[in-house]
Amino acid sequence: MTVFDNTLYLGTFNINGSQLWYSTDGETWDVLIPKGLGSKFEWGIRCMMVANERLFIGTAASIPATLYPGISSGLKVFASKKVDTLP
Repeated sequence: MTVFDNTLYLGTFNINGSQLWYSTDGETWDVLIPKGLGSKFEWGIRCMMVANERLFIGTAASIPATLYPGISSGLKVFASKKVDTLP
């Protein structure tokens, strides 16, 4: 969980794909990214930080090697664009 541009962001662990939620008041929440940052294998948002007017999100991915040979599991880092592109 982190604050970015006066908005609180919360990442989840979800076996069907992690989610990113946001709130401007800490009580009412909306989903920004509903399912895995583009991949159902992005199971968990593990960390978030703000730097250079961007929100960085670290995820844990688990990809079955028997189903998807050549695609690796592990950590991925996603970065937002600038502040004015997020809700």
